[in-house]
Amino acid sequence: MLARLSFASFLASVIHFASPRVWAPPLAAGQLNLHNDTWDTVQVEVRIGAAQDCDVNQSVGVRTLRRGKVWAIVVDQGVCWRREANPGDGSGKWTPWASRAQLLNPIEDVSL
Repeated sequence: MLARLSFASFLASVIHFASPRVWAPPLAAGQLNLHNDTWDTVQVEVRIGAAQDCDVNQSVGVRTLRRGKVWAIVVDQGVCWRREANPGDGSGKWTPWASRAQLLNPIEDVSL
């Protein structure tokens, strides 16, 4: 009887380690670099979160990027960004949101 319990315990541990995992590991942090290579200055808004509706995600802020400057955002979840539609005209209109549910590379560069 003792031999059966030992074998049963052994078999249970093998099955436990050999079975596929049902959980997914958390996303690793990545860096999104937003580049302004076009306008003298441009307003950019960034939000992070899991919602597909970017407007409900947490605001990281709005920044003014000068030409040649980069806004580097470190994220471990979804990220959304947009820029003013007509940089410098003061209309307050924004482009539609661009987003990534997760970054595909450790560092991603995006031109605005």
